[in-house]
Amino acid sequence: PSLSVLPPLKNVTVLDIDEPAYVEELAILIERSRFRLSELRIGIAEKAHMSPWLLCGKDSDGSTNWPRADGVLGILSRRHLDKKQDNAIVSSLEDKSMPSDESINKSLKSTEIAAPLTPNSEEQPPSTTKDKKSPPSSGLSNRSARSQPPPYKSDYEILHLKVLELERVPLSVPTLLPAVDWTGLTTLTIMRCDDHEKLWRALRRKYAPPATPAKRPHDAERRTNASSVEYPLNLKHIRTDTVSPYLILFIKDALAPNTLESVYLHEAPGHESAVHIDAIYKHILRKHRRSLRKVL
Repeated sequence: PSLSVLPPLKNVTVLDIDEPAYVEELAILIERSRFRLSELRIGIAEKAHMSPWLLCGKDSDGSTNWPRADGVLGILSRRHLDKKQDNAIVSSLEDKSMPSDESINKSLKSTEIAAPLTPNSEEQPPSTTKDKKSPPSSGLSNRSARSQPPPYKSDYEILHLKVLELERVPLSVPTLLPAVDWTGLTTLTIMRCDDHEKLWRALRRKYAPPATPAKRPHDAERRTNASSVEYPLNLKHIRTDTVSPYLILFIKDALAPNTLESVYLHEAPGHESAVHIDAIYKHILRKHRRSLRKVL
């Protein structure tokens, strides 16, 4: 494994992982790239899918021994690293500025499927910005300024991703949910991941807007109420091979109409879907008929 020697990256894809040493190296790379990382793809090898070290160890003491309490997805959180690694990475971020590259796209909602997006820069509240002493204007670029840890611990621990794709990774929802800024995510792929239903259910519970009243208002009033509903999520591309009723409910309740651009619903060998084609038509194809460009 040599992932830990790489510089901070915007796009990290590590597939066919078959031993925990690669996961430990990947954890260091993710931490180093925390303020740049825009796309993350993690895949477990098929031959290692049933390995004991992949499981979430309920009796783990939180040490570096496998299996760990938060499983493989614990690498997304800063709590995974020990203090020595943590301090070394933070000091390296403070001492070295990031190399300059293309400008940062600050809009979370504008997405192009043909070109990967760069990660968003964190905007600080006016009060925080005024309290800090600004360096000379010629000293720091936007990229080097973004390499500094944000003042809020919660922002420091969250990954601001645009693309998240997981394959054969056991989903520890209590670990995954607070580790990612889901409101900025535009592409989500879940392939052959255990506990996928828990993820869709948790996302729906957290991000679905309040239910509208049961009464049937007039057409004009109905359109006004529909346009005034705020949907925090901005998902545009969903791909999964485990089509469950919780997935359909998530798309139905948590995503704004006419926002999905591509939907790929595969068939996993060991998963027999209970979702009928009528539900897919009603809650996906019809609801997003103006925005969908690719359907499988």
